[in-house]
Amino acid sequence: MSIDSISKEVKKLKRKYDEPNPVKLCRDMKISLLHHPMGLFEGACKGFYMEQSRKQVIVINSELDEYLQRIILIHELGHALIHKNVPGIKTFHDFNLFDETSHYEYEANIFAADFLLDDEEVLKLLNDDMSFFYCSQHSVRSC
Repeated sequence: MSIDSISKEVKKLKRKYDEPNPVKLCRDMKISLLHHPMGLFEGACKGFYMEQSRKQVIVINSELDEYLQRIILIHELGHALIHKNVPGIKTFHDFNLFDETSHYEYEANIFAADFLLDDEEVLKLLNDDMSFFYCSQHSVRSC
């Protein structure tokens, strides 16, 4: 899926539900959201999306701080939307934040960034001579 296609999916989602809160968005989309402790050690699962018998579930590692839980949740929503019809794959597990070794993980990261980051706010911060990394952190934390 192209970056433009992913961006169109994000815009469509935002228009349809008009809900910036990802927890409420899961509820509105009828996706079950569970929080479960999975550890904080290197390589611990951060979250996963799965579909079984037409029921969608996202599980988030409850031991992560709220900031990371929010990012992981949006990432998993990306899997739920853009990878729902991938043949043969019914579960996406995420062990590394911003894993780009998998095409599907890369696409879910693009989805999350597009959902969380407001283009105008990021550009304003960049024009104020802030680093891109600072801008992305500031934008996500203010959501």
